Amino acid sequence: MNEEYRFGVMLITLACVFWALGSVLTAKWALGINYLYGAGFQMLFSGVVMLVIAALMGQHLHFSSFTGELWGACCTWYLSDLC
Repeated sequence: MNEEYRFGVMLITLACVFWALGSVLTAKWALGINYLYGAGFQMLFSGVVMLVIAALMGQHLHFSSFTGELWGACCTWYLSDLC
């Protein structure tokens, strides 16, 4: 395996294990909340963890690489969802 990808593969495997564990525990505990809330919280917390890991590894997004057309398409998509 390529040494550059080893950490990423480990994180993906760990994420799958925790996702499966969370699904099993959610079914077992029957918390009495809407299942969409549970899915939303899983996505929210996993996104926060990924942001922290990316920041610790020094990865960042250059907004200067976005073109005006892309920004326009994103704004149009966002605003069309509001209506």
